[in-house]
Amino acid sequence: MSNTQDSGSLPIVSQAELDAVIKKHIKFVQCKPGGARAAIKFKSIVGLTFHGLDLSGANFTGCDMRNCNLSNANFLNAVFYGSNLQGANLSRGNFSRADFRGADLTGADLTDADLTKADMRQGAKIIAQNPVTQERIESLDGATIFKGTDLQNADLSDARA
Repeated sequence: MSNTQDSGSLPIVSQAELDAVIKKHIKFVQCKPGGARAAIKFKSIVGLTFHGLDLSGANFTGCDMRNCNLSNANFLNAVFYGSNLQGANLSRGNFSRADFRGADLTGADLTDADLTKADMRQGAKIIAQNPVTQERIESLDGATIFKGTDLQNADLSDARA
């Protein structure tokens, strides 16, 4: 994985590096040799795309996922604990039983997303950034944030909040 830009930022992952992890994860989901569950923790994956992929069971704990494209993808049982998903596109994605505790989804698009039994309770705030300056914000409340989020037609059946 890539090095950090400076001592205060998360290690940056490129789209090519992410694609290699996804390729192994798809093999893992299909029970093929050489597969490995995707565990991308405490990394900056800002603006990268997961469109249409199966990342069920993947772990993105503490990741900066601002403006990522997660649309039309399968994230069944995925972990986004304490992640920053500000402005991300999660439309038409399957996030059933996903763990969003302490995540920041400010301004995210969840149109037609399936959040059945998703966990959106309070969790530890791992990463928070000012959307304008991108500076880290110290936050201790750990609330899952949906400010300005588009939840049109989203299925929140049995979700925990």
